[in-house]
Amino acid sequence: LKVFGKKTKKLEKRLFATTLGDGATLKESDFPSTNILSMLIESYQKAANEKKESETASVTVVPDQWKIYEEMASDINQQEMIKSVSLEPAQWRIYQVTGEDGNLWWSAAYIGATVPLISLEGRSRVPIWMENQQSHPTKLQDAKKCIPPHVALKTSFLPVTVNISDHFTNNMIVTKEMIFYSSLEEALRMGAAYWLERQFVDGDGHWYQLQFDQMLDILMK
Repeated sequence: LKVFGKKTKKLEKRLFATTLGDGATLKESDFPSTNILSMLIESYQKAANEKKESETASVTVVPDQWKIYEEMASDINQQEMIKSVSLEPAQWRIYQVTGEDGNLWWSAAYIGATVPLISLEGRSRVPIWMENQQSHPTKLQDAKKCIPPHVALKTSFLPVTVNISDHFTNNMIVTKEMIFYSSLEEALRMGAAYWLERQFVDGDGHWYQLQFDQMLDILMK
């Protein structure tokens, strides 16, 4: 998607906010994965800059396993890492399909060059989709493991086989299995959850079982 309307801009502000508005509270049933992603990236950038200043040395980006990051860095000629999360094309890969019910369904993957991807080596067990260098799972059981059980119960999943031809496929038609969601917000929250799971999953341990400080410490190592 290249153009977002005013309504989507308001959604963007809410999904990537790192502070609660006046009188706002989080309920146990809330699923602020996009906000956590945004907070984690801003905190990492701040900590990395402080470390850089204290050591008077540059912070380098560790090469990662996802080719998509290399492609994005090359194509948009990024000179430094993105410092905050937004709906810019360099940060999200978003697709839309029309379901058999006539409604629009969405899929989103976070691809922003914001922090280094953590190596899968040394973890006790990781899902196949991560070993295959995919940005998101294609199987329902794998997708549901990336979010808390109570969130999975109220999330609409639509597994679809689609033909894609775009920048990411070098304009060649590629058939892919993907999972779509009933709203852009739901797709973005799931895309953030997939990225967080890729960073922090270890065996039966998932990102949403970690404290925020624990995730930041893992990223800084």
